[in-house]
Amino acid sequence: KQWYQRRVAITAGIDTEVYRSSGKLYLCIASCMRKYWKTPEQGAQTSIYCATADLGEGNGCYFVNSELRAFNEKQIDEDVQLKLWEVSMKVVEEFLESKDTS
Repeated sequence: KQWYQRRVAITAGIDTEVYRSSGKLYLCIASCMRKYWKTPEQGAQTSIYCATADLGEGNGCYFVNSELRAFNEKQIDEDVQLKLWEVSMKVVEEFLESKDTS
C-alpha cells in the first residue's frame, strides 16, 4: 500500500479546557454556543473518519460531521487565516500561562 500525506480541515466543535479557562470570554461563548458543542468523543468522529476512510488522493478537503463540504470565501482568505492563527496562538498562550501560575 502506498502512503501519502493527507490534508483535510475538520470542524469538531468541542467544548474544551481552553475555553473553560477563558473566564468571561468562556461565559459569553458558552451562552451562545453550548447547544452546538459536542463531547470530545463526538468531536473525534470526523477526525477518525478522515484518518480511516478511503478519500482517494484528494487533498485540501473540508469535513463537517464526516461529510465533505465546500469552503466559503472567508475560509480561503489568507488575511482571515492569518488573523485566526494570531488569535488562536494568543488564546493558547494565555491558557498555558494560566496553567503555569496555578
